[in-house]
Amino acid sequence: MTAARRRGCSTGSRKGSILLADRAYDVDWLRDMVATRGGWANIKPMPTRKRIPSFSPFLYRFRNIAERFFNKIRRFRAIATRFEKHAETYLALVKFAAVQIWLRRYESVAQGVRGDRLPASTRFA
Repeated sequence: MTAARRRGCSTGSRKGSILLADRAYDVDWLRDMVATRGGWANIKPMPTRKRIPSFSPFLYRFRNIAERFFNKIRRFRAIATRFEKHAETYLALVKFAAVQIWLRRYESVAQGVRGDRLPASTRFA
């Protein structure tokens, strides 16, 4: 048993999982590797490709959501520099940062009479 499996980490993909990647990863060996592990590679094909594989533009949009999350999480220095030594602590930091990003997105903002935002000095803390 490997050390990764003892810690509970999975080294392979789950059956039926989808790999979302951009054009830079459009190679046949990567698609074949994902297929042998039971997944499907949804990679936007290069425009010069002769044999165009199956591709779902609808699923490809979700790649953008993941990329935007990683761009937001880079603001947290402890995560960007991998400050923590242990994987469990690092995962807790990533989850904490995700909660902060989520709360910032859905925080309530005091509204004026006409729906305008109030000046910063009159907002509630």
